[in-house]
Amino acid sequence: MRLPKYAQHRFVAISIDDCMEKICMPLGHNLFRSPGIQIIVDDGEKTSSNRIDFWMKREEDR
Repeated sequence: MRLPKYAQHRFVAISIDDCMEKICMPLGHNLFRSPGIQIIVDDGEKTSSNRIDFWMKREEDR
């Protein structure tokens, strides 16, 4: 499976909506376990990797 173009860089800044729609839903949380990839979610006020943990848990709960 190929990663989205914007996810091929080591650090990727995305919005929470993009995280849900473009990454978590199509790929599950496999992307977050890929070596060399770190996703940073920008919620508009501050950038936090903790948001990723939240969305990953939400996906696993489904």
